[in-house]
Amino acid sequence: MNRDLVIGILLLLVLLFFGFVGPHLPFVDTEFDEGRMRFLEDGKFERAPFPPSENDLLGTDREGRDLLSLIILGIKETLYFMFAVTLLKYVLAIPIGFLARKGKGLFYSFLTTWGSVMSGLPILVLGIILFKTNLFTMSDHRFFLIVFSISLLEIGRVGLVFQQLAHKVSTEPYIEAAITIGTKPISLFKNHYVPAMAPEILVNFMLDLGRMALLIGQLGVFQVYLDFTTVLMADVPIVNNSYNLGSLLGETKNEVIRAPWIPLFPALAITYIIFTFNMLGSGIRKKIVTE
Repeated sequence: MNRDLVIGILLLLVLLFFGFVGPHLPFVDTEFDEGRMRFLEDGKFERAPFPPSENDLLGTDREGRDLLSLIILGIKETLYFMFAVTLLKYVLAIPIGFLARKGKGLFYSFLTTWGSVMSGLPILVLGIILFKTNLFTMSDHRFFLIVFSISLLEIGRVGLVFQQLAHKVSTEPYIEAAITIGTKPISLFKNHYVPAMAPEILVNFMLDLGRMALLIGQLGVFQVYLDFTTVLMADVPIVNNSYNLGSLLGETKNEVIRAPWIPLFPALAITYIIFTFNMLGSGIRKKIVTE
């Protein structure tokens, strides 16, 4: 029995349920109209954040919003971002890796140079610097700019993985036979390389989804908002209007001492996502090996 794959699939089903069905569940608050103050029967009042209780299972944030509802609403946005970045990255990197399969030429030089540069510049540091510039904060298309930018920053690393994989496939007899009979490069790529590389592509795709979830959390800690922001001519120049889990971390990092449940539960949700896709990647790899 492939325990990793079974656990990964079960965890993914739970994640998808809460991400896409969760917002419609009756206990999920989508209006957040309770506010920061709650008045008690004896005439006294309490001010948010409110700790975990029967009414608020995970407590509330400093605005009085139910944390469980915020996390459930944030799952879908987080998954969208993860899949968008990873899919675009692979759509770009796989063909380039194929074109660089011989280990020489323009595309191979591009991958090795870009991969070498990016290995010395952590994507987290680049993200903190780039995504807080006016090009990103003033743009109405911030989400798409960040998706595209992260994909480009990662293309060297991912492209080299598939270059090595394509180079290995090139030594197979059926590839040499296909070249001998005059198969065109596009057909060679589509009909021979992609099917042979598909299992490893899927494994790496799952593991990279986990890496993107980790990056979302890391950027969130530094208040780098991944989605749309509102720029105001006021004391607070950027207002986050997103529910993605990274943004929840960024808005609550100052509450660690006073209300530790606020950063704790979004961090646990991100950890759950990372663990889910790591288990899926591990399970798929085990299945490939056994077959």
